[in-house]
Amino acid sequence: MTDDGIHWPLRAVVTGPCDEVQVMDSTWQDAPVWRPGDKWVATYAPCLTYPGPPHPGLLLRVGLAAGDHLELTVAREEPDDDLRCVFRSELTNGGDGLAVFPGFVDDLVLPRGTYPVSVWVDADQPNAVRRCVIVLGDQEPFRLGRSMLVWVDGWQMECCGEPFTVGSRVEWTLYEVSSRDWLDSVLGEEFAEEVTHGEEHHGGAADGAPTTVGLVRRIRAVVSKVGVGQLGAGATPIPATGRLVDVTDADGPYQDLIGYLVDLRPTEE
Repeated sequence: MTDDGIHWPLRAVVTGPCDEVQVMDSTWQDAPVWRPGDKWVATYAPCLTYPGPPHPGLLLRVGLAAGDHLELTVAREEPDDDLRCVFRSELTNGGDGLAVFPGFVDDLVLPRGTYPVSVWVDADQPNAVRRCVIVLGDQEPFRLGRSMLVWVDGWQMECCGEPFTVGSRVEWTLYEVSSRDWLDSVLGEEFAEEVTHGEEHHGGAADGAPTTVGLVRRIRAVVSKVGVGQLGAGATPIPATGRLVDVTDADGPYQDLIGYLVDLRPTEE
């Protein structure tokens, strides 16, 4: 037993039919919704006044058919076997604990705070998952809504970008996004509206633009077929071919990469 009074890890078996597993802050009275491009995890909810992270809940797609079984584990340490990480971010806990359903009848009673979270699975596609580990990191102070959603050009990263991972401390020159036409074509209007800033290290930002220091909390690779040109500033994405893929690092290469959506939490230094 740990200091929080829970015997970790916690294990359960989920029996199909089941399309998703919910991990929710028990104080939250809503739930995320799935959007186009969400393969493994959904965190968006129309009711939220901030984009997160941290998120008050997530949905994990599993796609269990009737009679299929999923071995579900909630742990404090990352697995040391051949499971693959498909999601990293942060969850809030308002003080009433976290609900994991289906799987666990009782909420996980944890101290109020913000918790790093990662999801590990044993398959390449959601409907093939038979083992899943949800890892909760160490408690951090409770907070809401300080994250930026930053667009990072794939061509700039491939040219001379510094690789980064979830958890990295970065120092970036950012600009506020004004024209969203190109982002609309890549991400779709709904996702494009959430982008707050773009990262620039090729001289495209205004002279004297300040450096923003922050922690990377989530990375999604944006991949899309392109109609003409190379994967770069002049590429034309083909509509309805774009998708978002949660990744743990921006060190590629990823096939048909257009760029990255990065959840960045500013820090003081």
